[in-house]
Amino acid sequence: MQVIIHQSKIIFYRIMLCLFLSVSMSAMVLADRCIGDCENGLGTYQWKSGDKYTGHWKNGKQHGDGQLQLADGSQYDGDWMQGVKTGEGKLVFGRRSKLAGESYDGQWLNDEYHGTGTYVWANKNLYVGDWKNNAMHGQGTKSWVDGREYTGSWKQDKLHGYGVYRLSDGTTYRGDWVGNKKQGLGEFIFGKNSQWFGDRYKGHWNQDKKQGKGQYFWANGSWFVGRWKNDKRVGMGKYTNESGVESYGEWQGERFIAIKKKSKQLSSIALINQSIHQANQSKGISHALVVGNNNYEQLGKLPTIMRDINRIGFILEKDYNFILKKKFNIKKSAFFDAINDYKKQLTEQDNLMIYYSGYAYKSEGDCFWLLKKANSLSDTHNGISTKRLLNQLMKFPVNKVLLITSHCFASKKQENHSVNSLEVISTNQNKPMIKNKKSLYSLFAGELINQLQRNTHQLTAFQLSHYLKSVLALRINTHYIGFIKPGHQGIGFLKTVE
Repeated sequence: MQVIIHQSKIIFYRIMLCLFLSVSMSAMVLADRCIGDCENGLGTYQWKSGDKYTGHWKNGKQHGDGQLQLADGSQYDGDWMQGVKTGEGKLVFGRRSKLAGESYDGQWLNDEYHGTGTYVWANKNLYVGDWKNNAMHGQGTKSWVDGREYTGSWKQDKLHGYGVYRLSDGTTYRGDWVGNKKQGLGEFIFGKNSQWFGDRYKGHWNQDKKQGKGQYFWANGSWFVGRWKNDKRVGMGKYTNESGVESYGEWQGERFIAIKKKSKQLSSIALINQSIHQANQSKGISHALVVGNNNYEQLGKLPTIMRDINRIGFILEKDYNFILKKKFNIKKSAFFDAINDYKKQLTEQDNLMIYYSGYAYKSEGDCFWLLKKANSLSDTHNGISTKRLLNQLMKFPVNKVLLITSHCFASKKQENHSVNSLEVISTNQNKPMIKNKKSLYSLFAGELINQLQRNTHQLTAFQLSHYLKSVLALRINTHYIGFIKPGHQGIGFLKTVE
């Protein structure tokens, strides 16, 4: 009997010991704890909530490079300052987060998106541009998976200021916005899926409606100049048909009641306007491909590239009426696909400009624009050969081509070329331009932006290169070369005058 009691006591003590150890272990798991130096050094700190930080510390706070893993599966990798996310970093939201599948990669300030950055939504919508206090604010481009795209000014997550909004069918509005609505001056062009395909309106807007003075151009060549109210023509106006016959009258509902007609005997001002219109028609359409590589996996990120590209594209589109394409961190195949698309689409009257910024590598007889996967500054496999690009562009059946880059470019003189003029503005640089301390932009891009903004009328590529060469002479060697057929001129930047 005593043996049985003794054995029972042993079993009881063992059970109590297991319970004690279990509770102790649970308490240890639930308690906050540090492995390493979480005061001034490198350490890992795990909170009882399940969150964990691994990285550098200063005075007991995250400071420097570090990784934060949250209990919901989210993860931040990047810079810290005094316990808050500040600098460059990437946040990927976890599966248990309310924002699962979304990510932000860019600049931070006090735990908020602030500066330039890229946000990807779970449905693959994409924004690349400026941020302020966790909101899209400044210059940026948002692309939707259904083909829509907006490039321009933002204010607190809303379209605000000048911007260009496009639908997948080519329907385009370029002009002023206030709080996501068309407000101010703007031009609306109907796309191929619209019953008004080929028509366009240019004039004043209010709350997404045509309001005030405006001009409407029909696809058949006729146009109307007058006033609008709530999207409808009202009051007196002038209608000119496709033959040039002018009719003055008043709109009543959807009917135009003519009260006076004139034959096509145009005034001197009208003749000037007509000659300008014909000259513009003969020049064709100017296109711009603006390329920036900033998110290099091995060579380091380039913080000014997105700002440079967005501003240059903005000026080309708004002030010089270029049809713009912007490409960030483009793949080699995608770049040459874009070049081939231009070759198929452009006519003998059209012009093409290409701008590149990123890392580059100059080798014997060639220069390579390096892509984001480049492992080193000499990794030509992950680069775009400018010699190959030049050979392709020489065969383009277009009017004029201009290439501008803040880096090197292969520019061997060639006699046989289809294009009427091909000009190159480049430098002797391999590495990206340093940031100008007096500007938001890199040194080369900042001076290019300044000159395009200061120009009041006509600016040739040669004049532009001469300006860049003079202002950058002490820092950078700027080069110009032109392949121009006899009897032709190089490309010019003609400023749009409203």
